[in-house]
Amino acid sequence: MRLSGTPSEEQPLHVSSWHHLWLKFRDQVRRRYRQDGYRYLLNTDLVSYFDHVNHRMLKQQLVDHGIQTALIDELMKLLAQWHTNPGVGLLQGHNPSSLLGNIYLDPVDKVMYERGTSICVTLMIYMSSPTLGWT
Repeated sequence: MRLSGTPSEEQPLHVSSWHHLWLKFRDQVRRRYRQDGYRYLLNTDLVSYFDHVNHRMLKQQLVDHGIQTALIDELMKLLAQWHTNPGVGLLQGHNPSSLLGNIYLDPVDKVMYERGTSICVTLMIYMSSPTLGWT
């Protein structure tokens, strides 16, 4: 479950305030904890996540998602202008950064979901803060 705007077949593209989405995520984790009978929850955080998003890898993710090349090229120019560390980082606190950050983590999400289901672990993610639940 990812709640911050990643386009997917199950969830249409949606951009909302981070605080509203965080509260929604927290409430859903609590509900799942009670309903699914988890004994344990592990909350994690990817430290300085937005500061370390690699532009080259993000560009490839956008290509893989079918985004038009001209749009990607313009976006890469903007990212290069906004950061002092060439080729790395997204602005924090902006809805487009949240969307791009989710797209960037999509391959990680897929692997964690696949591996988690094989060992009865549920993955719940809000941006760079994965939560794992198991019984």
